[in-house]
Amino acid sequence: NGPRDRKVVALTFDDGPSDYTPGFLDVLRDKGVPGTFFEIGQEMPGREATMRRVLAEGSELGDHTMNHAEYPDSAQIAGAATRIEEYTHFRPCLFRPPGGGVDAGVLAGAGSLGMRTITWDVDPADWTNPGSGAVYGRIVGAARPGSIILMHDGGGDRSGTLAALPSIIDTLRARGYRFATVSALLGDKLI
Repeated sequence: NGPRDRKVVALTFDDGPSDYTPGFLDVLRDKGVPGTFFEIGQEMPGREATMRRVLAEGSELGDHTMNHAEYPDSAQIAGAATRIEEYTHFRPCLFRPPGGGVDAGVLAGAGSLGMRTITWDVDPADWTNPGSGAVYGRIVGAARPGSIILMHDGGGDRSGTLAALPSIIDTLRARGYRFATVSALLGDKLI
């Protein structure tokens, strides 16, 4: 998480890019909110324009390995980072380990590539497709100042998460929260 003394949260999206990603971007654009998208290398080909749109609209891209490998080696991390850079001319500085699996090797591998490893403190388990009401309730019930909120825009049917996103943003905003990319939440110290 980021600082607990400011009502700012980061919305993050894993496992894309996918056919759902443009819908997530539409919501973020319409609400004036940035997000951080942790993307899988094998999902990127053919979705280069979507990846460039993420950056053009003020959101950020992070690395989520080439093949969603848990406890990845440096090659898994480097492969996705290279593909992001090839497609967008942006070199990611954030890495999210699939499943949150972190050990000394993962931290060292990401660190050797100039990336900070980012996990989360709010997990609605949306990958289980519990329905939009459950995703909404789990997120707004658990969000605190500085929260890094995990959601998924890829890896399966993400219609429930997409349906919940506008209400999540509206509710948190009504509670006085602002939204930032992970880098901004953490003070841009890692760039």
